[in-house]
Amino acid sequence: MKMWLRVRNDTVWDAGFWTDGCAATIACGSMVTELVQDKTVARAMKLTASDIAEALENLPKGNLHCAELAVETLRTALRDCLAMQQQPWKKLYRK
Repeated sequence: MKMWLRVRNDTVWDAGFWTDGCAATIACGSMVTELVQDKTVARAMKLTASDIAEALENLPKGNLHCAELAVETLRTALRDCLAMQQQPWKKLYRK
């Protein structure tokens, strides 16, 4: 899973994702992008797999790892965003 974010004034105002996973993974990725919009970066970092499963209501317990994948991907994207804000020159050297 890959995720991208648009952050302005420390608030996530847009999010998207790409995955080649199963239907549960797609649902979890989609729910993450919905839940983080209009949230601060700090609040978005606190999102958990349980929050995703609860928002989806019918996510089978056997697919909780899909929610965990989506949340970890979100956290990685948020950390990357914070790093780019602190050192914007690195954006020029990304591959």
